[in-house]
Amino acid sequence: MQAFIISDLHLGNRHCRHREFVRFLEQLPDDAALILNGDTIDYWHQDRLPKEQQDAFRMLVEASHRRPIVWLRGNNDRTYSPPKEGRFEMRSSYEFGRRLYVAHGNRFESIMPALRPLLNAIRALHHIYAQMSGGARDVAAAAKRIPRVYSVLTRTVARNAARFARRHGYAAVACGHTHFPEDRIVDGIRYINTGAWTELPLLSLHVTETEITCREIAPRDDRAADREDVPAFPAKR
Repeated sequence: MQAFIISDLHLGNRHCRHREFVRFLEQLPDDAALILNGDTIDYWHQDRLPKEQQDAFRMLVEASHRRPIVWLRGNNDRTYSPPKEGRFEMRSSYEFGRRLYVAHGNRFESIMPALRPLLNAIRALHHIYAQMSGGARDVAAAAKRIPRVYSVLTRTVARNAARFARRHGYAAVACGHTHFPEDRIVDGIRYINTGAWTELPLLSLHVTETEITCREIAPRDDRAADREDVPAFPAKR
């Protein structure tokens, strides 16, 4: 059995790359499981997806009858209940023995006290903006406008995830949440972040019996090459 892991699809968000996701689903090998690592559905669109994204979700439901699909809860979809016609296994985390631990990453977010009020303010402002705009952007995108806060967030999640993995005997840990794609060694642990489907590059983590490989489904384009919020992959810090 092989598996593919993606994170932060954010179906419902107008920036969701739903067409690329449809192509990704269509190209998955028949024997592959799919693990959705959190924030599959955008919080603001739990009740009804935009018309142009409904086909992508319908295909996801149909795929759940042909292959194992594990839906890990993130901060956006922690209370979401998929439709009954879908055959999703809902969990908070997943593991491949001691080779790899998979969790969304919000559980590893513990920002230093000095920056917590600023992050809370960003979330509050984003909440107001999302209500007015229909959830057009997520908190990670808002945090990227303040590089120091965003850098602390990504470093904190990576560090805490690696500490958790080391403490529990995992060789590697895969997260989403920060929307910052990474594949690097943190304190002796391989830390992988598969980014988000609201911006390029689009990534998946391919797990077989012998290898764990992070792949670009769609790389960043030339127009994004000079933007600081669109990191080259794999990102190193």
